[in-house]
Order: sequence, then C-alpha cells, then structure tokens
Amino acid sequence: PKAVAKAREHFDCSSITQFPLETQGGSGTAGEHWDSRYMLGDYMVGNQYQEQAISDITLALFEDTGYYQVNYYSGGLLKFGKGKGCNFINKKCIV
Repeated sequence: PKAVAKAREHFDCSSITQFPLETQGGSGTAGEHWDSRYMLGDYMVGNQYQEQAISDITLALFEDTGYYQVNYYSGGLLKFGKGKGCNFINKKCIV
C-alpha cells in the first residue's frame, strides 16, 4: 500500500491501484523488477544505467515487505515520469 501511495504521488495519478512489473527478460528480470518504461533509471529496474537513483516508490516497496525501515530523505531522486499524470502510466507512447 505504501508503494502504491508513493507511485500515485510521484506520477500525480490517483487512479493507480498497482504498479507494473517488467514483462520481458529472463526469470530474474520478468516479474521481479519495475518496468523500465515507467521507472527508467531506478535501482529496481532490470537494466543498469550510468546514472541510477532509488525512488520513493522503491523505498516504500521495501517498507511494505515489513523487513525494512526506510529513510525517505535519501530517496526522491528519480525524476523520470514525475508529475506526468495518469496518461503517462495508462497510455503507450507508441501505438
């Protein structure tokens, strides 16, 4: 629930009820990482990028597991998709 709340806040989209996981790649990527279409540059995507950040969404996911207490001050660095609204999440950029 905290990860969904942080995703709603990050993207400025109150209708998010779950967050998409990667559907491509091997067994260690598909279904295990955030979909990079939405979270490009976050540590929890299946690809590595020169500049990566840990998002509040990822920190909230860790907190949702019940195993971690997080410091949100260290997150919030991910700017990709920030404030882009529900169309960013719900509509594909190439049809």
